[in-house]
Amino acid sequence: MAVLGMGRIGTAAYDNLREKYGKSVVGLDFDEVRIREHEAADRQVIHGDANDNDFWSRGFVEGKSLNLILLSMCHTSNLKAAKKITSLHEGGIVGAIVEYDDQIEVLRKAGVDYVFNAYSEAGAGFSEHVCELVGVPERRGEKRGQGQGTQTVHPLPSVIVVTRCPE
Repeated sequence: MAVLGMGRIGTAAYDNLREKYGKSVVGLDFDEVRIREHEAADRQVIHGDANDNDFWSRGFVEGKSLNLILLSMCHTSNLKAAKKITSLHEGGIVGAIVEYDDQIEVLRKAGVDYVFNAYSEAGAGFSEHVCELVGVPERRGEKRGQGQGTQTVHPLPSVIVVTRCPE
């Protein structure tokens, strides 16, 4: 398993995979300072730039048994890496993050199997995690009215989430 791009999202993905699958996970990043920080945290991260053709010519994926590759870089880098991976590596699953929904189809056409909007996923995960921590019970929508005028009414939340600091 490989995580390309070891920023905040890549690191979280790496840590989650490492916890579940052990030392079979490797990270890739181009920032040598960041790599040293990851090594100090006992993460297996190698130096490389997914935008560099020389990196790919050195055989990062060729002949390797990578069953999962996660792309957690900017869209341009994810797209370039996806094209290289699909041309050099058969088998395995490729997943990627995007910032905008219009990037999803572009990556799928480049061979990415699963694409996730980082902000949607983070927001959903954040709210679910907080609700679990504070014990907010899950509620199903209540029906109001009858016949064609029936609508689902969601009660007001008992939790308010502020996601932006006032300026």
